Amino acid sequence: MAKVALLIGVSEYEPGLNSLPGAVKDVEAMQRVLVNYACRS
Repeated sequence: MAKVALLIGVSEYEPGLNSLPGAVKDVEAMQRVLVNYACRS
Protein backbone atom coordinates (compact mmCIF):
# COMPACT_ATOMS: atom_id res chain seq x y z
CA MET A 1 0.00 0.00 0.00
CA ALA A 2 1.38 3.41 -0.97
CA LYS A 3 1.95 6.04 1.68
CA VAL A 4 1.09 9.55 0.61
CA ALA A 5 1.50 12.91 2.32
CA LEU A 6 0.38 16.33 1.15
CA LEU A 7 2.69 19.05 2.43
CA ILE A 8 1.61 22.67 2.02
CA GLY A 9 3.79 25.64 2.86
CA VAL A 10 2.02 28.98 2.76
CA SER A 11 4.42 31.87 3.14
CA GLU A 12 2.41 34.82 1.84
CA TYR A 13 -0.86 36.08 3.27
CA GLU A 14 -3.30 38.86 2.60
CA PRO A 15 -2.27 42.45 3.35
CA GLY A 16 -2.02 43.20 7.05
CA LEU A 17 -0.70 39.74 7.99
CA ASN A 18 2.99 38.98 8.35
CA SER A 19 4.59 36.63 5.86
CA LEU A 20 6.36 33.46 6.96
CA PRO A 21 9.53 33.30 4.86
CA GLY A 22 10.62 29.96 6.33
CA ALA A 23 7.43 28.05 5.47
CA VAL A 24 8.70 26.64 2.18
CA LYS A 25 12.00 25.53 3.73
CA ASP A 26 10.07 23.90 6.58
CA VAL A 27 8.01 21.89 4.10
CA GLU A 28 11.13 20.85 2.20
CA ALA A 29 12.73 19.69 5.46
CA MET A 30 9.62 17.72 6.40
CA GLN A 31 9.65 16.09 2.97
CA ARG A 32 13.22 14.90 3.57
CA VAL A 33 12.24 13.51 6.98
CA LEU A 34 9.27 11.61 5.56
CA VAL A 35 11.18 10.25 2.57
CA ASN A 36 14.06 9.07 4.78
CA TYR A 37 11.59 7.43 7.19
CA ALA A 38 9.76 5.70 4.32
CA CYS A 39 13.05 4.28 3.00
CA ARG A 40 13.66 2.59 6.36
CA SER A 41 10.21 0.96 6.53
